Amino acid sequence: MKRQTWGLHFDPRTKFFIVLLCGVFTFIVNQEGLFIFLALTSTYLLIQGMPKNAVKFTLAFALLYALQYAVYTYLSGIATIFGFILFFLARFIPVFMAASALSITPPGELIAALQKLHIPKAVIIPLAVGLRFTPCISQEFNTIRDAMHLRGIAISSFNTIAHPVMAMEYVLVPLLMRSMKISDELAASASARGIDNPGPRTCLRQIHFGLSDVTVLSVFCIVGVLIGLFFT
Repeated sequence: MKRQTWGLHFDPRTKFFIVLLCGVFTFIVNQEGLFIFLALTSTYLLIQGMPKNAVKFTLAFALLYALQYAVYTYLSGIATIFGFILFFLARFIPVFMAASALSITPPGELIAALQKLHIPKAVIIPLAVGLRFTPCISQEFNTIRDAMHLRGIAISSFNTIAHPVMAMEYVLVPLLMRSMKISDELAASASARGIDNPGPRTCLRQIHFGLSDVTVLSVFCIVGVLIGLFFT
């Protein structure tokens, strides 16, 4: 899991609330409001030192929007259901952008911050493990892909569709095996760090709301309300 090396560092609770705000506002605004919210979340990633993520998600949004436009322009009938799917995927992009900022938070720091919100452990632990597990799976997939290239086996969308059994054998099976091993390692690591301790969790890093947290939350709330009033 990569940690930001430059840029502002926000409290994990700030990042958590921004994910919730993005999840609410991006599904009640119209097209123009969605563009404004996308620009806001891109700026949010940039000031945290995550320009690659900002560019990657912006390009993904542009691709989804272009495909959606093509579907509604050149297709008709039941085929337009693909445009409906692309519409929802594009709406999720700002949420994914906010979640990517939350995913770089160390699990211990995230757990300590969420415990201050008095959120039950039944919610905190799966959330922290899920955020830690997802980057590991991405790294394992890249390792499997590199190993396949070394053996002269190309993996592509066409090969996956034309030979689904081969894709399952060469990709899914080793990915599932590695996932099982990673889950065991994460469980052992969590136990060693006292995740079962019923007492309050401490953290070496001081967790508190600062001026930057208040500012970014205020900006998201104000922009979200304005967009909700004028761009719904």
